[in-house]
Amino acid sequence: MVEHIHDNPRLHCKTLFATHYHELADLAHELPGVTSLQVEVLEHGDRVVFLHRVKAGAADRSYGVHVARLAGMPEPVTRRAAAILTDLERQHDAETRSAEQEGDESTAPPGQQADGAPISRLAPGASEALRRIATIEPLRMSPLDALTELMTLVDLVNGSAPDRAP
Repeated sequence: MVEHIHDNPRLHCKTLFATHYHELADLAHELPGVTSLQVEVLEHGDRVVFLHRVKAGAADRSYGVHVARLAGMPEPVTRRAAAILTDLERQHDAETRSAEQEGDESTAPPGQQADGAPISRLAPGASEALRRIATIEPLRMSPLDALTELMTLVDLVNGSAPDRAP
């Protein structure tokens, strides 16, 4: 999406992406019309204060759980989200270290190894996706609700953090 907006000369629009994905932040180095900005944050233990100041560069971590707390999400939900985020960050760090040690820059699709063989273990979000599938009542959902739920399930299985409410 960023590339399409950037490369389309007829759009001339400013677009805001609220995310911490490093791949998007890195586009600021590749596309001359893309700028990466972040809101300054003051951290004290597990507490975060958003300082209402914008500065250049990308955030080095996700603050989505903190934003959810500020928005009034129930504590059990934010506690679970924080645990999932911690697991995802640990997995990402381990994968990064492993790739650096092996010099492997594989771009295998999710669920496959570099040689195309399927990965036998479930993705971290797969058990959560299965739990949610068991509670879905598709005949009681609107088409939009069903699509939203499906997108959330795909995000869970692929290990990406959805930016939308489930």
